Amino acid sequence: MQDRCACYLLGLRGIDKYLAGRLSEDTLINNLAHEWASLPTAMGKGAYAGQNAAVGPDRVRKVLAKVRQRHGASQPAREIVVEKEVDKPVVPVSVEAEIRKRTDQWSWITTIFGSGGAGLAALAGMDWQTVTAIGALALGGLIIALLLRRQIVCAVQDVRRMIEG
Repeated sequence: MQDRCACYLLGLRGIDKYLAGRLSEDTLINNLAHEWASLPTAMGKGAYAGQNAAVGPDRVRKVLAKVRQRHGASQPAREIVVEKEVDKPVVPVSVEAEIRKRTDQWSWITTIFGSGGAGLAALAGMDWQTVTAIGALALGGLIIALLLRRQIVCAVQDVRRMIEG
């Protein structure tokens, strides 16, 4: 029963944190000196005024080193994880072709509808400013589609270069 009580008090003062490496040896020694009057602080004095410790701090350090050694020996061996080599992902060449194909479709659709709209506006007797505005919108749509196509294809090529290294 006395051993269990001592283990409980060691736990309260941080022995588990010390063994895990989250508490310094000096801090643990000072904590233990406040629990047991016979143990010194890290400076070699008693924790309370006028108190003399029964042993020196070097003796406490040796005992703590032995405790840490025994604790480490009783722990299961850590498993070393070896990373497996993963195949590099590849962006297929067909992605570029598909992007070009789809942006070409939108370019044609924009051109056809824009030109058709301008032609119908001219046939309907609209003034030349309206016909020009419709034609300019169609031309703007075509330019945007062409620019986006080039930008998207360049982005896919950049991704491929980064992946392939």
